[in-house]
Amino acid sequence: MTDYFDVTAMPRQLLVPTREQLFSFCHDLVESNIVMFPCLILQPQEHFDHQSYQSCMYLDSMEYRPGLPKPVSGALDQEGQADLLFYCNDEATLREAIDNIPSGESNLCFRFDNLNFGNKDIAALYQSGFKNNIEEHQWSGIRVRAKVFVFREPQRIPIDYEGEDEYSDLGNLEEMVEAREDVGEQYDGTWSHRHYRPTCYCVRIGWDGGTGHLSASIRAVLSRHFGADFLEGYSGGTLDQ
Repeated sequence: MTDYFDVTAMPRQLLVPTREQLFSFCHDLVESNIVMFPCLILQPQEHFDHQSYQSCMYLDSMEYRPGLPKPVSGALDQEGQADLLFYCNDEATLREAIDNIPSGESNLCFRFDNLNFGNKDIAALYQSGFKNNIEEHQWSGIRVRAKVFVFREPQRIPIDYEGEDEYSDLGNLEEMVEAREDVGEQYDGTWSHRHYRPTCYCVRIGWDGGTGHLSASIRAVLSRHFGADFLEGYSGGTLDQ
């Protein structure tokens, strides 16, 4: 078993992206060397729990291949599996897929295969989160996946950020303290309150034993599409079994 954590980023306003905005965002993630193909466009089942800390883990436990609408194998039973709408190997297939997705009809998840460790900013950040130094040739075996969620209706996503507002969960202090202890030295004190924030558009980055922060290059892309005042915070942890 290994500790697995999520960082979530979302617009401060309730933004529903158009197809063009969605492609522009994905294009920027690729061109800025943040993520790598392939990109799976998934349609979770209606009862799929987006609020769960394990929502990203559900997708990571499955194996997808081109041309197959269902996972080849998965740790979950059939009820927990998401349908594969498109398997995109490059920007051309991603462009075509976004033009043909059932916009507004269902919840969608764009799961990129990995963060791009050829980006020195990303490599340096995640290197700092591992106890032992990792050689450059080993980065290809480390999975830190980025998932872009677009929800049909606003979903209340758990996210820790500084300050109190109408979304604060002040009764959840004990759980938050335990979560900070799990993160340990990676927690820098800024994600001080748990909030359940409604959103139709967010990014979740899950990492396995690495650091729990976003790099400067990731933040630069997010600010261009989510706004300079976008929200970022620790969003939960679980065990990869």
